[in-house]
Amino acid sequence: MFCLFILIVMNETTSFIKSTYWSYLLIPVAFYIARETTYQLDSLNPATTFAFQLFTGIKSNNWTPLSQYYLYLVGPLIGGLMCAAFFNFFYVPLLMRWKSKK
Repeated sequence: MFCLFILIVMNETTSFIKSTYWSYLLIPVAFYIARETTYQLDSLNPATTFAFQLFTGIKSNNWTPLSQYYLYLVGPLIGGLMCAAFFNFFYVPLLMRWKSKK
């Protein structure tokens, strides 16, 4: 969702903000909100997640969460590709069709 938000705000045809100043100000605010809502053992940063899982494994001698770390490497790549495909093939054409009907 964060990637889609950035694509929408930074594209000239889809942006709902006319000033680039406000676009550059809104992106860090959205990132802060996204980071704070997911700041637990899983986070937006794969390095942070690895550190949390590594030290949890050392502390509790439970290495099961670290065995699934590949999801934090592959997941963002797949999510970014899905976001770009959704934006290019669905969002922009539907927005253009909606604007032409207005």
